Amino acid sequence: MDQVWEYSSDNSWLPSVVSLGSEGTQVFMEIGSFNNSRLLFSAHDQHPPTPVWQVDDSTVHYRQDVDSAAMGEVHAVLFHEPGSLPGSQRAVVQKFHSSSDSALWEYVFTPNVSGQQSTTVRVSASGQRVVGAVFDSASFTTQVAVFDTDTVLDHSRQLLGVHVQVVQVLVQGQFGVEGQVGRE
Repeated sequence: MDQVWEYSSDNSWLPSVVSLGSEGTQVFMEIGSFNNSRLLFSAHDQHPPTPVWQVDDSTVHYRQDVDSAAMGEVHAVLFHEPGSLPGSQRAVVQKFHSSSDSALWEYVFTPNVSGQQSTTVRVSASGQRVVGAVFDSASFTTQVAVFDTDTVLDHSRQLLGVHVQVVQVLVQGQFGVEGQVGRE
């Protein structure tokens, strides 16, 4: 197996999360330690690769997750950033298309979350559906939000006592949550 390219840290950032989309032709990632960046690469680039686009953010992000449509050019990121109250965090989902570095939309879970959180985001194979889930250990609830293109289909369904491990978006637009009951 031959390595096509690698993207190495210059000691100013830490790797966060990465996903592969559009039939394996696109690499979407979020990197950073304090100032985060979202980057899109062509999987067919040469070494060293040059991002197709890059979004730099001066806000500190925590608990990032990314996913990409297997058959489409849609990418999503879910991250936590400092909230309005001391010790709280806002959970934010953003959706991108490979043609632009501007988010198509942004959704902020309400209310702010606190305590130890678990976060995940998934994109359907076609890119038509996005689902985000956030576990808040302070309230012992999981919030799930499902989006169809740019519309919220199911606004923050509360699941008491479920720690989300995996959220799967099926091609038919249905979603399932696998989790475990119990405190961490």
